[in-house]
Amino acid sequence: MITPVTGAEIGTALRPLAERCGVELGPSVADTLAQYVTALEHWNRSINLTGLKEPQRIVGELVADALPLGPHLPEAPFRLIDVGSGAGLPGLVLAVLRPDAQVLLLEPSQKRVAFLRAMRRELPLPNVEVQAARLEDLVDASGFDVWVSRAVWPVAEWMTRASSLAGEGALVLGQTGADPPELIGCEVVPYEIGGAVRNVVVRRGV
Repeated sequence: MITPVTGAEIGTALRPLAERCGVELGPSVADTLAQYVTALEHWNRSINLTGLKEPQRIVGELVADALPLGPHLPEAPFRLIDVGSGAGLPGLVLAVLRPDAQVLLLEPSQKRVAFLRAMRRELPLPNVEVQAARLEDLVDASGFDVWVSRAVWPVAEWMTRASSLAGEGALVLGQTGADPPELIGCEVVPYEIGGAVRNVVVRRGV
């Protein structure tokens, strides 16, 4: 039996990190994230969405890991693409945090796409579009202001791939562990999560 995660639990777990990142985590956002985590745990019993099964770890290690991207996002409304979105990390979480953004979740697995489309309906997230495709299948790469991807490629490869497709002035974001490779033209911004140091890798104006 699955015990639903509550917005209060999400707030308790994430608010300290959200405050350090300058990310707004009000009650409605916390409630939506709680609904997402509960659904993710439920679906995870039938299909492989993430290797983490416990809701506390999903919140503390996966949902939390999207928050440090928040300070790097444009202040004005923007279009974001999350490549290899998987269970919606980080793109779906960013869509919850920034309802003014138009977010495309690009994911080749049909089972994961089914989950993402269910979340779009149920949460609901009208600012989200889900496409069953790989990066190389993307017909029109123009028009996205922000490119993100998590754990699909090594960060150096992701930055190269995205930068070759992103339009002029676009922002490319990646994430990596405590010892990032040398990345020319990128800013590396450290953050701490669960006692471990990680880094947001930022390339602007490619």
